[in-house]
Amino acid sequence: MVLLRIDGGEITPQIEVTYFDTILNLKEMIRDVLGVEIERQTLVYDERTLLDDEEIRHCIFGRDSATVTLSVAPLPEGTKIAVQLESSLKQGSMRTRETDSVADLRSKIERRWGLRNCSITLFRLDTQMNEDLPLSAYYVVDGTKIDVQVTLFEEGR
Repeated sequence: MVLLRIDGGEITPQIEVTYFDTILNLKEMIRDVLGVEIERQTLVYDERTLLDDEEIRHCIFGRDSATVTLSVAPLPEGTKIAVQLESSLKQGSMRTRETDSVADLRSKIERRWGLRNCSITLFRLDTQMNEDLPLSAYYVVDGTKIDVQVTLFEEGR
């Protein structure tokens, strides 16, 4: 078995594969964990783009762990995606762009959910999202679930 750390974004999952798995198998596992479509994934190891039909044993020579870099092809400019929002107060979906910032999505949530006198923090796969970064840094794609933590302030604050 080989433990691969998937680098390239703010979320860095670790995926265990066999030496006989192919890069396509790995991309399927990445899709299952991050939701990123296989066609949009490019994987690089040791400055070399990995090909779908290659077996791990031919790419990661004799190692039991390694870091593979994932890059995701952007959607055409202006393409909107639907994200699933979940909080203890409310659930729903919202349309946005992968290139929008986390702060942009937080502001949309505040407006659409009618939230005032509160603090909103967004999480993707248990990772707190930095307001200054684009949603794509967290592999936010169509259908992604985002956890919304709402902290209400006391009246008068």
